[in-house]
Amino acid sequence: MATLALLTAATIAFEMLGLPQPITGPVVNMMLFLTTLLLNSTAGVLLGCITPLMALLRGQLPPPLLPMVPFIMLANAGLVLVFRIVRRSVTMRQRYKTNYILAVVLASAIKFVILYSAVEILLPAFIGKSLPRPFVLAMSFPQLITAITGGVLAFLIYRVIKKSSAIST
Repeated sequence: MATLALLTAATIAFEMLGLPQPITGPVVNMMLFLTTLLLNSTAGVLLGCITPLMALLRGQLPPPLLPMVPFIMLANAGLVLVFRIVRRSVTMRQRYKTNYILAVVLASAIKFVILYSAVEILLPAFIGKSLPRPFVLAMSFPQLITAITGGVLAFLIYRVIKKSSAIST
């Protein structure tokens, strides 16, 4: 529980810095991956539900995108769960790095598909009009890139954590 509190606090603190999305996005995704690696998928999903609320409160997520919050939560949960499932399902059959890359890419793709479907299909059908193009673009391809980047960063940090914990024991 203390580790989850620490990871959550670190993520929220980083979000509160108000850095641009190309910096904040990869770091938040990195924290989702790290939380899943260090703890479990339940902790990762919980963190993934907190982060869009903090982005909204901080102003990182513009108010017109308020209806996207549940979809961002769902996309973060999808990222965490697909990552965990794929990583575990191929662990016995493949080398760790290959398995990890596959898990990150598939998890990132799921997040992208959920967000893109929400802005292009679901929300326009619900509200009766298309969202402004800049919002659609923000919830499309950049989300795939920030998720993959976060996965790479998480891999590097996780390796350092594992090596340092192996040395200290």
